[in-house]
Amino acid sequence: MAWNRWFSRILPVLLLLAAVVAPAHAEQCPTCRPLVHTKDIGACKLCGGMTMSGQFKLCMACSDRLQECERCRLALPATALKLDERPEQTFTSGRWIYRFEIFNQGTRSEGYKGTLSFAGQPLPEPGTVNDHVRTPWGLIYWVGNPVTAFGGHGWMLRPKPSQPMGRQVAPPDPAAKLTVLVKVLAADRGRPATEDWILKELAALGAVGEVGVQTDWFPLGPGTVPLHDSKHYGQAALALRDPGEGKPLTVEISGTHPAAVELPRRAGERRVVKHTLASSIASLDLYLAFRVMAP
Repeated sequence: MAWNRWFSRILPVLLLLAAVVAPAHAEQCPTCRPLVHTKDIGACKLCGGMTMSGQFKLCMACSDRLQECERCRLALPATALKLDERPEQTFTSGRWIYRFEIFNQGTRSEGYKGTLSFAGQPLPEPGTVNDHVRTPWGLIYWVGNPVTAFGGHGWMLRPKPSQPMGRQVAPPDPAAKLTVLVKVLAADRGRPATEDWILKELAALGAVGEVGVQTDWFPLGPGTVPLHDSKHYGQAALALRDPGEGKPLTVEISGTHPAAVELPRRAGERRVVKHTLASSIASLDLYLAFRVMAP
């Protein structure tokens, strides 16, 4: 009985805290909004976070991210965007931002570009044209980034008519923990890399000779991972440091020549850096390829 009395007193405080911490733009669909629901706290079916009722399937954060009703998970009603002839327009709804731009306006090369972000992070490029995401303004479609200036680029309000409909995608959960993978390359070390983006960045860094994979992709964590240790060149090791939300992830390179590599806290980020180990005898160029991945 004492437990029940204590919980009945603390429950209103917990609900108030939930309302303050959770985003304010999640809601219920028109069918569920007038319904009475229990005042207990439930668990989100997706992230395990706290819901505002034991009858709800989603927490407010997941409801906002997916634009689905907290209670039944049906699509929330959308507000259609009204574009005009301004060169640039920005629309905001809670944590969602859509930016629409017009280039070469009034010419035969007039083109359009749409960018879409959620919780301060641009949405990663989907794998297929006409993949789409549900937003507060309805479905928005990925039409690719064609090399021609005219026509649509990026995220558009209508699908590309010449392509089949893609799949529905969702923004990455900003609260989910990101993973950083690294591939280590060096001169005369095994097979060459096959990723085009790595080859391009190696060329930009001035890599000469046969650069091959010393260690294939592996995840970084707070523990130190040795990369090289010899009297001939020196020592190098890696560790991932997370300074907290809102700050970039940092890969710490310790050893003979300490350094740090900052990576944006965003799934899909890629970067190649050159790290040289040198002694009075010789030097060794290591090329470190990093990828930031969603869980």
